[in-house]
Amino acid sequence: IVGITLALLKPETISKILGNSSGAFGVLVSAVLGSIAMMPTFVAFSTGDMLLKSGAGIAQIAALISTLTLIGIITIPMESKCIGKKATLYRKSDHVRPRGQSPWSAYISSFNTHFEKNAS
Repeated sequence: IVGITLALLKPETISKILGNSSGAFGVLVSAVLGSIAMMPTFVAFSTGDMLLKSGAGIAQIAALISTLTLIGIITIPMESKCIGKKATLYRKSDHVRPRGQSPWSAYISSFNTHFEKNAS
């Protein structure tokens, strides 16, 4: 699916949606896509590399890979059946953040990376 998407979308389109100039919107789109999509970690890194070469921004790809490998919304029903709802929700939220920090810290750090890079 990733290969087909990259073949169909022009690098300019990828850059417009996920490039450095897309800012917070691009990071949010990346995070949502990563949360919904399901793929092995080694494929996530290869996908990130292909997207970077096609014009995507670093912060946007960081959000995509982070959510691809840690969130996995579509696996929640299966995990809930196997380990229970409480354990599933704890596992999903615990991967995103160190103890004592907001679950949104991964997204905030992606935003900071984007804005610090553009400020210099």
